[in-house]
This record gives sequence, structure tokens and C-alpha cells, in this order.
Amino acid sequence: MYMDKGEWNEMRVLLFCQDEGWMRYVEKGFRMCRENLEPLEIDGRKTEEEFFDSLWMKQYDIIVMHGVPRMKASWGTFFQLVEQAWRETARRKKKYMWRFGRTAIALEEREIYYIQSRKKEVSVHTACASYRISTSMKAEEARLPADRFVRIHRNCFVNLEHIKSMEGKRIMLVNGACLQTSIRRHRMVAERIQAYGKAKIYKERQRKGT
Repeated sequence: MYMDKGEWNEMRVLLFCQDEGWMRYVEKGFRMCRENLEPLEIDGRKTEEEFFDSLWMKQYDIIVMHGVPRMKASWGTFFQLVEQAWRETARRKKKYMWRFGRTAIALEEREIYYIQSRKKEVSVHTACASYRISTSMKAEEARLPADRFVRIHRNCFVNLEHIKSMEGKRIMLVNGACLQTSIRRHRMVAERIQAYGKAKIYKERQRKGT
């Protein structure tokens, strides 16, 4: 069974079984799925104490418990079931989804730091990773919310939420990444960053009632 446990970054899977053969089978299946589904985290637990400790410490999308070895499915069926659960999780969390070859990527808006195109190769960047995606900057411009993303030059969109500062044409993100605006867009980008910051402060004051 799988359970919707709220909002977090990647799809998380918790495995619990005291049969080592079954555990190896399921762990192998999920490891193989991880080659085609990003991001995906798998935790295997063999004792009840470890299992309940994990439930206390983390939230999970899929919980697999007490499998019976003779019920092993084919790898094709296994992959289909996991991808179906992964896609349903992405839809519930309102994630942005892309594909690149056989790999599927799903990220929440807040996980996207910037989307950049280099030599016609488009990648989406998070706080600590990047994923090649099959798309175009034109398609992403139509899809990304204009009030929360800014196009700093022809080949880069940035999530305003993650901009730390702007000095000249340099834009520093909260994760340490450094990007540059084009000369043509520099003034517009500076105005957008300033307006976004003011709106954020105003909303925070409203929330606190000050």
C-alpha cells in the first residue's frame, strides 16, 4: 500500500520485511526504478524498532510491509506499479513533471531554483542537484508562474524565492549559485526582485497582524 503523508521533497519509500530474500528483491526493484525516476529515496528496515523509528523521523509516500517471497512480480509489473504511485504522488503535490529519455523528473515549485539552457540542452536546477529535461525555454515560460519566476536572460529562468542578493549583473542564490543577467534585462530583473521582496514583507506583516 502507499500513503499520502503530506508535503516533502522527493518520493520516499519505506520497506519493512524480516525475510532477507524478499527484502533484497524489493530493494533491487526500487534501485532499478531510481534510474528512471527522480528524485526517489528508499529506506529498508528489517526490525520493528527500526521501522517505527523511521516512521517517527520521516514521512513516506509508499510503505511496503511483510512481502511473501512467492508473490514476487515480474520486473516490468514492479516498475509499472512504482511509476504509477510516483506519478500519483507528483500530481497530489502539484509537482512540475518532465521527461528526459526514459527518466521522469518531478519537482515542487519551491524545489526549482532555476531552469537554464546551454547549447540547446535544458536543465532544471535544485538546491544541490540538476536534471536534464526534454523541453524548451518557450514552453517553460508559458508554464512557470510569471509572478514567481523571472527571466534573467534568454536562456535562464530563476525562482524569485531563492534569490539572496543582486550586485550589478550578478545574482546570488541562497544555495551559493551565481548567475548573471543580460544587459537588456538587468533593470527589469532588479525591479522584479525588489517588488517581490516588498510583497513578501507585506504578506509576512499581514500574517503577523502588524
